[in-house]
Amino acid sequence: MNIGKMMKTKITLGALPLLVSFILVLFTASPSFSEEPKKLAIIPFTMNSDRDLNFLREGIMDMLSSRLAWKGRLDVIGEMH
Repeated sequence: MNIGKMMKTKITLGALPLLVSFILVLFTASPSFSEEPKKLAIIPFTMNSDRDLNFLREGIMDMLSSRLAWKGRLDVIGEMH
């Protein structure tokens, strides 16, 4: 198994429990009867690696924002610095 594939597997497996927990909390939260959309903040994270992986971190943040946004139901708050 090459190093790139192992690193990808570690990143994927490391993020999986966090993603599953988030989805469970999002969909099992008590329903609100208001028409106002819920807000979600994606918390910035760091990637620990010998190489500069900021491009990957930014890509993951953008992907999560675009995939989780649900017009009229869920607003994703941009990354805060």
